[in-house]
Amino acid sequence: MTTIKEQLENLYLNTLGESFELCIPIREKILRRPLLIKFANDNAIKNEANLRVMFFMQETNDWCEDGKTDEVMKTYRKFFNDFDEYSQNPPHPYWKTQKYTWLVLEEMKNTINRRVSGVSYIWNNIVKAEYNIGKYPKVPYDVYTEFRDVNRKLILAEIEIIKPDVLVFFTGPSYNKKLDDVFNESKEIDKKKIDIGGNMNALKIMELPLPLSGSAYITYHPLYLGRNVKPLKAPILNVIAEQCAAVALAKERAQK
Repeated sequence: MTTIKEQLENLYLNTLGESFELCIPIREKILRRPLLIKFANDNAIKNEANLRVMFFMQETNDWCEDGKTDEVMKTYRKFFNDFDEYSQNPPHPYWKTQKYTWLVLEEMKNTINRRVSGVSYIWNNIVKAEYNIGKYPKVPYDVYTEFRDVNRKLILAEIEIIKPDVLVFFTGPSYNKKLDDVFNESKEIDKKKIDIGGNMNALKIMELPLPLSGSAYITYHPLYLGRNVKPLKAPILNVIAEQCAAVALAKERAQK
């Protein structure tokens, strides 16, 4: 039986190629630096009693050098290191300008950990590659459409391999179209609004299409949560954490 690590490696090599030669936008350097997940070993997520939570952000900004598939996977492992706690010395210069992002994600993790023990966290992006023109730009939609099918294939396969119990999309409303592209082939996904302090757009439950399983929640980007709607931050994180606890309890009961 192949390990999760081996399954991810095979997925990336078969979809992108060793040097991304199978993907035209990346091969032609329009896009670069795909976010490729790597675990230190299967022990990090293999315990079926653990809750697996996959955080989705928007897209990368200058997070690693170009390299072959295995090198980019190693960068993921080194860069995120399963969300080691933020300190006065961020693990990468990028985080010095993304302090709110890091702190909100740490607060999310800690809020969950107070309710659930043995949680495995996985970092992902709804756009797996980075635009290679200008300084920290978003991928233009016409460029993204050239990569859309590959992007969708990668994300759905990663979810199938890793089997997260909860997906949290810190992507904000501007990425709803890309969520629809990935999870429902450009058709709008059912998103049920949750009332958070009178705000009906701050948190939504997303209906994942079959055969995907798991609970999925959409909220604002951490920068927006930490700066623009700070009073909503704690209630949003608490609701997500409570849902994680409910999923963990149901999973534990099902395994008995």
